[in-house]
Amino acid sequence: GELNGGGESNGSMVRNFLAEFDSPTKLKVVEAHDQGAVVINVGSSRFHHYPRLYKVPLDQRRANPHAYSPFLFSFGPYHAYPPDCPLLAHALLDGAHLKRMTASALILSDTQLSTLFHSIQQLEPQIRAQYVQWLDGGTSDFGPLARILALDAITIVAATFSHHQLQRHQSPLIYPLARLVLSDAMLLENQVPVILLESALKTIAQNGATSPGDLQGKSQLRPGADDPLPSLEDVILWYCKRSSPFPEWTLHKLPPLEDKAKGEPLLSFLYDYVSDRLTQSPHSDHDQGCLPIKSPMIDADPSLPTALQLSKSGVRFRPCDTGDIRFDEEDDVLLLPRITVSDTTVRVLHNLLAYEATLRHPEQYTIISYVHFLDCLIDNVDDVHILTESGIICNKLGSHEELAKMWNKLCMYVSCRNTVSNRMVMAQLDALSKQKWRQWRASFVETYWEKQPWLLLSIFAAMVLFVLSLLQTIYTILAY
Repeated sequence: GELNGGGESNGSMVRNFLAEFDSPTKLKVVEAHDQGAVVINVGSSRFHHYPRLYKVPLDQRRANPHAYSPFLFSFGPYHAYPPDCPLLAHALLDGAHLKRMTASALILSDTQLSTLFHSIQQLEPQIRAQYVQWLDGGTSDFGPLARILALDAITIVAATFSHHQLQRHQSPLIYPLARLVLSDAMLLENQVPVILLESALKTIAQNGATSPGDLQGKSQLRPGADDPLPSLEDVILWYCKRSSPFPEWTLHKLPPLEDKAKGEPLLSFLYDYVSDRLTQSPHSDHDQGCLPIKSPMIDADPSLPTALQLSKSGVRFRPCDTGDIRFDEEDDVLLLPRITVSDTTVRVLHNLLAYEATLRHPEQYTIISYVHFLDCLIDNVDDVHILTESGIICNKLGSHEELAKMWNKLCMYVSCRNTVSNRMVMAQLDALSKQKWRQWRASFVETYWEKQPWLLLSIFAAMVLFVLSLLQTIYTILAY
């Protein structure tokens, strides 16, 4: 059927193909023309498991439109042809000139770039199938997209050189621009398959450079810089480490990627890493003796009090080294993973949520469940203050009010679903907050300590005076 997520055609920009998986072993690419449809079948392709890269749904985009749009660098076709700009006027809008400068700084010849274009063109059916909502400017020629993807892959790879292996004034991309590459490369609509990054690495390696310093020439080589070119796994690991909202988690070296994994975009590796860490370990202590919940997606989720309400009920908050959410009933301690919230974190979380929503059969909705859990805890500035003081949130946005508003927007227009483990913790906290003596304690704290602290101080002072008067009377009697 028709795909509506790509937007309406504007001028010469029309939808020129739709891609669908006809069967598990057959890939069907449909090119829409006025004369009819041309069907290209690729049977038994080893790339038939490659994921399809969708655009963010319009309703989800309303919560924070800027979180899904690139600042400077557009990667892939979705933002390479702005619908409100003529084709010949958009060249400088997506950093295309900076991409060409990067290829020039890496001393790549036209022959090497042509070889890279050709290798990407060999993957045309698979790439067309992935970008299912692509608007390519009204032409069925794959060549322009291949050239765009080639420069995109070179730029993404070159950004890794800029941070660690070259001095900042010598790198193909200067440090601030490399930061923008890092930020823009993790957007859902800005994804390219990592197999294109592998092709770019091979092209750079064939240039005769054996170390990142060689890419700038012998005269600019940093003393002692003899590290080899990074592998594809190193590039993926570099992006995941610097884009993760949980910078304290230890990242291990990735094993060699299989052909199927090479069709994944960068965002999928970050999603898998964060999702795996947020998934509760089946051998956790608090899991023992707990009955499993049969259907977490159908049963009604328990309500979760805010951080302030839980704090009044005697619950304490502590950061944990693991990624799962746990509640220690013996000590009344809620353990949450430590997260750093910055402008980059906001964009990453929005796009991780959008990416998880595009997965047809995720094992667990871990990102949505985690964000929803904290959304229940955070209602206003007081809740943010409790979580920051306990070390769970490192706020780099500025004010607590800004963070509270930002987090409350994350779950807007998102279907909230909770994992089994998080639902169990929510049920424990909900039951704890409903205990009578805890409700009395919370009411006492709110009424007599927060609203009228002077009253308690007056009572305490009166009791001290009474005790002192009593002691004075006793000593006076004993003196006689």
